[in-house]
Amino acid sequence: MIYAGILAGGTGTRMGISNLPKQFLELGDRPILIHTIEKFVLEPSIEKIVVGVHGDWVSHAEDLVEKYLPLHKERIIITKGGADRNTSIEKSLKSLMLLVRLLQRIS
Repeated sequence: MIYAGILAGGTGTRMGISNLPKQFLELGDRPILIHTIEKFVLEPSIEKIVVGVHGDWVSHAEDLVEKYLPLHKERIIITKGGADRNTSIEKSLKSLMLLVRLLQRIS
């Protein structure tokens, strides 16, 4: 089993953006986050992709996955990140570990 993690929990404060984190900004015809997820989706050996986003933006990220990647949404897990990068890594890993345990019970 191969799982991937994407940390996308920033709020754009260093860029001086107050209304939309940079990962949700449009680049061409899609948000930056979708471009990033697509790169992982293209690799068939990756079973699940865990995306850690700021808690205020979880539903927005889920909506984007539904809109742009509906055929792959079963492989993508949007999870609430932490207060900082290290906490976001920890929370994403915990989400992955919970998923692995659940899959082990099912099989």
